[in-house]
Amino acid sequence: VSSLDESSKWRILTYIKKIHERFGIPILYVTHSMDEVVFLADSVALLDDGKVVACGRKEELLRSGKLFETSFRRQFSNLFKAVVIESSADIGRTTVRIGEKAFEIPLVETNPGDTVLLSVPAADILVSAEHPAPMSARNIYCGEVKALFPTPNSTVALLDAGFDMFVEISPAALKELDISVGDHLHYILKSGAFRVHSVQNGG
Repeated sequence: VSSLDESSKWRILTYIKKIHERFGIPILYVTHSMDEVVFLADSVALLDDGKVVACGRKEELLRSGKLFETSFRRQFSNLFKAVVIESSADIGRTTVRIGEKAFEIPLVETNPGDTVLLSVPAADILVSAEHPAPMSARNIYCGEVKALFPTPNSTVALLDAGFDMFVEISPAALKELDISVGDHLHYILKSGAFRVHSVQNGG
């Protein structure tokens, strides 16, 4: 799917996933994209320099940080399945539910109850040690730091936000905020940080 535009790529990936779910056919999928791994995979074998450096269930490798230890990491995006609450053309926003939390995303032509597949780059999520002052960002919540994974140029924090959320933090910010496992951080997402990949009718 590397030569496809984003919309076509996610349509194909969704189709592949549906084939597996419907027919139970084992699928071996080779990719350099972690987003595709997170969306499709049940189990992962991670290759680096021609050697298998990690192998196991996707969730275990994510929560252990194994998928962030090699050049495969690149720019990681969180993927979420969200349920549409409502859409408002007046304010140009759609409100969705991820877990138990409501988030505002860009306006999408949907109906209440539809399911949307969303992504948010880990580098586009801001964090604060204190509740931020009123700002234009529409999505501000609090989560607990469950793990910190050092990478060559940054640190990836795993937040318990009621669901797993990965946030990329620069070395300067990590030091200034003195972030440690167990800390509670406010995470901030502008509605425009969400990318909508597909919509599934709730009916």
